[in-house]
Amino acid sequence: MSRNVLKIIILCLISAAVGAYIHYDKIGSQISQKSEGIFNFNADDVDEIVLTRGKRSVFLKRDNHQWMVKEPFESLVDNEKILRLLTIFDYGVVRVVEAAPSDYTLYGLDQPEMEISIVAGGDCGSFTFQIGKDNPTVRCCYAKVEDRSEVLLIGKAYKTELERAIAYFQFHKGG
Repeated sequence: MSRNVLKIIILCLISAAVGAYIHYDKIGSQISQKSEGIFNFNADDVDEIVLTRGKRSVFLKRDNHQWMVKEPFESLVDNEKILRLLTIFDYGVVRVVEAAPSDYTLYGLDQPEMEISIVAGGDCGSFTFQIGKDNPTVRCCYAKVEDRSEVLLIGKAYKTELERAIAYFQFHKGG
């Protein structure tokens, strides 16, 4: 092989690597961008949380500044675990996918895979966040707020953290 052909091959490989880096960096920044939060609430105002995945549910309640699992059994919970769980809402939304879809089946939101319901004091009230199917092209999943029509694209960290929390709280017995 001549030196010129070798140089051309090396330049092509470098160009391909730079192009791939730029492409994946653009996708990565879109996924990790932090836009406005889904809900505005103070974690100290939250009184109840229900985590649901399929038929499994965990009911958590704060009583005199101490969090407890109330269902499927009763047990004290480390308050820090609850605060970490609530930080998932700091992730924000990647983007709104569709403002008013006629069919939520496409997004897996007709029967969500997971839900987190929160009851908070003050002006926050209560809300339920539903998570559906994974997006097939980027590391995100579809979600919506119950009683709102728009479908959101959120990072998979939401789903990962909720799965972890459900597994932990469902079997955790002791503070």
